Amino acid sequence: MDWRDFSTAPQDESTFLAAVQVYNNVTRKHHWDYALMYFCEGQFKFADEADTGWSWDDYTHWTPISKPTN
Repeated sequence: MDWRDFSTAPQDESTFLAAVQVYNNVTRKHHWDYALMYFCEGQFKFADEADTGWSWDDYTHWTPISKPTN
């Protein structure tokens, strides 16, 4: 995947995959959380109003969603 800095995320209402790195205090390891997002009415929103536990501005990376190939 072609991960990009979130500051360059599209603001054209297209849906994209966003990522945030999270630290787990129990396992003492980092992992990535992902969410589908889009930009609408001047702000980033989560697809299907998902509750990820993170704010849109916690996300640090994004990548376009590619169409399936045959």
